[in-house]
Amino acid sequence: MNVEVDRDSCIAHFRIQHSEFDIRHSQFPRSENLAAYDPYLRGLDHYERGQIGQNWESLLLAVELFDSAATLDPSFAMAHIMLANAHLLLGGSGYDETLQPQMFGAPRMALVKAALDDAEELDPDLAEFHAAMRHYYGRLGESERAEEHLVAVLRRKPNDPDALLSLAGFQIQRGELDSAEASLEKAGELDPRSAATAGSIRSRYATLGRYEDALPYAERAISLAATEPAPYTAKAWLHILAGDT
Repeated sequence: MNVEVDRDSCIAHFRIQHSEFDIRHSQFPRSENLAAYDPYLRGLDHYERGQIGQNWESLLLAVELFDSAATLDPSFAMAHIMLANAHLLLGGSGYDETLQPQMFGAPRMALVKAALDDAEELDPDLAEFHAAMRHYYGRLGESERAEEHLVAVLRRKPNDPDALLSLAGFQIQRGELDSAEASLEKAGELDPRSAATAGSIRSRYATLGRYEDALPYAERAISLAATEPAPYTAKAWLHILAGDT
């Protein structure tokens, strides 16, 4: 029996259940190949779970699903971009160093670069491509090139929460603390349903020693990802750092 799939109905259902991160990355440009689009959407879900903490199982699944989407539709630029992002996140999570030392460092980064090269050939003007390049160069320690790509993202999507979080990081480095706070708060307002965004804001405030400002975001992350252990651990550390023992 042939079943016709209504992609727009699938997207509407997807929007109800997911954060702004997933929703943004589920939109255009997307694959016309539904067989590729399905693993891509599932990959987004596992990727965001992997952002919350050391959820290696979700990150490994995200890599597998994005790779499947890119294989099924080699012209699907976002699949290649998210494959690069998933490799970056997995490589920085402690997984390679702990369980796959043969992949630690350069071998993992080679996979990131290969996926980004594929994306660049397909659609180098995408804001998401520049965002991935920002993280790539940030991991390599090339801050100037990373910031160049961040500027390119903000030029295309000035209200992108992920870009605002990155911007806050650079503002903190430059000592522009008021601007950094504005960027963090705006990111939180734009993406209130993302535990990963809440966790990032909590981490930035904690780094600045502003534990009272960090606590509401730690609690938000718990409310959004109640089954994940990392948000609870992060909140406990906040209390320890603040001397609330």
